Amino acid sequence: MSQVLFADRIGDITVANGMVRIEYLSLKTQDPKTQEVEFSVSHRLVIPLTSFKEIVGRQTRLLEKLVEQSENKIKESLQ
Repeated sequence: MSQVLFADRIGDITVANGMVRIEYLSLKTQDPKTQEVEFSVSHRLVIPLTSFKEIVGRQTRLLEKLVEQSENKIKESLQ
């Protein structure tokens, strides 16, 4: 069974000794008056740098496709 990881934000990303460490943050509290938000680390992911580079490459290609699709929709709506 696969496990689902939910995070409100990503915190620190550090690289040391060929490993990438990513902190996933979850909402802890929000001040109703100031709307200031506090987060806490819920999970940490540690992966080799080569794997991280592959992930970033895939995400970059996905983002490029999403931008292209968005631009095409804008062009179609203007016609």
